[in-house]
Amino acid sequence: MRARRAAGILALLTTLAFGPTPHAWAADSSGLTVDLTAVSPAFLTPGEALTVSGRVTNASTATITATSVTLGMQRSAPSTRSALDLWLDTDVSFATVRLDRRDDAADLEPDASRSFTFTIDPADLPLSPSSSSWGPRGLAVDVVGTSTVGTLRASGRTHVVWYPGSGAAPTVVSLLVPLVPSSAELAAAALEGGAVAEQSHDRVLGVAQATADHPAVGWALDPLLVVGSDAEETPTSSTDALASPPAEGAGDGEAGDAEDPARDTGDGTDGASQPDVTDLGQVLAPLAQGREIVALTYADVDDGATVHADRLDLLDAAGEIGRETFGAAGLTSLPGVVWPAAQAPDLDTARAHAERGASSLILPDPALPLRQELTFTPTGRGTVTTGGASVSALLAEEALSVALGGARPAGDERVEADDLGARQHLLALTAMITRERPSDGRHVLAVARRTFDGDAAALRERISALAAAPWARLAPLSDLLERPDPGFDRVAPRAVVREDGEADSSLLEQVVAAQASLEAFATIVAEPELLAREERRRLLQVASAAWRVDP
Repeated sequence: MRARRAAGILALLTTLAFGPTPHAWAADSSGLTVDLTAVSPAFLTPGEALTVSGRVTNASTATITATSVTLGMQRSAPSTRSALDLWLDTDVSFATVRLDRRDDAADLEPDASRSFTFTIDPADLPLSPSSSSWGPRGLAVDVVGTSTVGTLRASGRTHVVWYPGSGAAPTVVSLLVPLVPSSAELAAAALEGGAVAEQSHDRVLGVAQATADHPAVGWALDPLLVVGSDAEETPTSSTDALASPPAEGAGDGEAGDAEDPARDTGDGTDGASQPDVTDLGQVLAPLAQGREIVALTYADVDDGATVHADRLDLLDAAGEIGRETFGAAGLTSLPGVVWPAAQAPDLDTARAHAERGASSLILPDPALPLRQELTFTPTGRGTVTTGGASVSALLAEEALSVALGGARPAGDERVEADDLGARQHLLALTAMITRERPSDGRHVLAVARRTFDGDAAALRERISALAAAPWARLAPLSDLLERPDPGFDRVAPRAVVREDGEADSSLLEQVVAAQASLEAFATIVAEPELLAREERRRLLQVASAAWRVDP
């Protein structure tokens, strides 16, 4: 990252020294904030006007007596990805061309906000119609406020991509989004005694629906979510049945039927044949048609923790239950593809998956770093050698994945972004990747974080904007699987890496002990499997990777 930042600073200094400098932006936020709320269109083509909207807020305790709001744009595209990221660092000044300015002498009281909108005619944009000029341009809104305590300043920045046409080979992009219960949802289900899918229903369905228009977008799916609510209530119903026979008349088709809303839908149909909208598995099924799915283990059991604690029996059990659950739900998954839970999966974890038939691991690209930094973004393929065997690595591009999940770079860090900023950065980043080697169409992967809980509508907008971008092309994960490893020298994962939040061996031993106690207790009933099966599955939730963020 330091090398990229240095390259970006060099490009910046070159621009400041030799490029046109009609206006320079400097951020000095001191009680004044500016939020950009809309950039339309998401990317510019010839003949289109540019509209930028936002909101200025007085976060100070003094009244602002006058404000000046100025919109500026970079004249040329950044030359490197580092320069692209640096644009978003408001501590760094850049040269821009002033597009418009609005002065307002009305008072802005403390905590009050004022909206603004700029609409710039195509003829007034500093953009060349030449195809060689295409690429991202920084947009900046600079605000100066005059108050009784002095001058207040703030700056808001984002990107827009200028696309007059290009002969560049599009960058192929595969996207993967997680449909995985959160720790809060697991906890709520445990405390309330209900199904996890009921707790996850709205959030997970929103994420799934965000992909509805784009079947090339894959899912990483926890089988726990496609278990019907009735299945998870089996233990209760089986033990109730042991207690007493049904009440007289309950099954005679009279009072029992009349009081059961599921049997009387009011539309002349048998309610039992209608889809249960609370059953997440049934709701997800039509959205899964024609879509590639990466199957997680049941309850997304923490693979790294089970490896380090030598409790691979838990991982094996979760894998077997997951396969059974997918089969019962009529779902298929990409064979041999595994997404480890760790931020930097180690060699021991890779070996354990390879021994269990994995042929490809989805890894963040920092987990398999290049020995020598390249001047371009390579196709997201690598290889992990686990001793006696090798497995393919599908490398998720870090910055793309951050943007897909709703965040953006801020200097050397990553911060949560507003939804507009994440969308515009995703577009700008893919444009930069395409521009790096315009004749070399590469294939990259972006994976939203496992704990994604952002706005589903904004996720849908980001995916749709990328799908519409002419410099990128969405493709399923299987297309990346078919690509060869480009052969760049990468650093192998370390043998063992224990990460913060990972379940320790004592907890996993408690899970195993509880399962043994359950098996012994279940023998008191005539059909022990009916009692033990679902409770055994519930115990696996204690070993879920979801607890990494909430130990």
